[in-house]
Amino acid sequence: MHDNPTQHSLHTRPSLLRSLQPFIQTLLFITLIFGTITRSVGANSATIPAYCAHTSHPIIITVFGVRNNHGSIKAKLYGDKPRDFLVSGKKLDAKRESAQVTSTLICLQAPHPGTYAVVVHHDENDNKKLDRNWIGLPTEGVGFSKNPELFLAPPAHNEVSFQVHEGVNRIDITLHY
Repeated sequence: MHDNPTQHSLHTRPSLLRSLQPFIQTLLFITLIFGTITRSVGANSATIPAYCAHTSHPIIITVFGVRNNHGSIKAKLYGDKPRDFLVSGKKLDAKRESAQVTSTLICLQAPHPGTYAVVVHHDENDNKKLDRNWIGLPTEGVGFSKNPELFLAPPAHNEVSFQVHEGVNRIDITLHY
């Protein structure tokens, strides 16, 4: 006597599902891992500017405390010689990015591992210079690597210098207005 087709499929489905269970679990596991890797890689590549993705010693700088979207953020990289720090024409690299409220990402290229210092400023009016008041203090936001306390003069090189290593290097700098 033949079983009802509906009754037959009810009996074979559980065994079919049991036989497929290892395959389904593996597929779910691969999907979960691939999704996590994709999100992770996507997040990391989104935080590295395109012009910096294929450099050998990038310094990814997150500039915090940007108070508005006006103008741009300029970053300058100086080497290990204190006498060259903040001297016109002595920077090793410089980049400018559009200002983004609260934080802006910018990347500098170190020529090799070693000791470096970074200065950033928010050029709010985009006139390509750091504006100052009548007594010489900046009227636009400024910040330095290692975020030293700022007083009436810029910090010394040894207060802001840091080590660049092989691979991607990340630093955070907070602007002071």
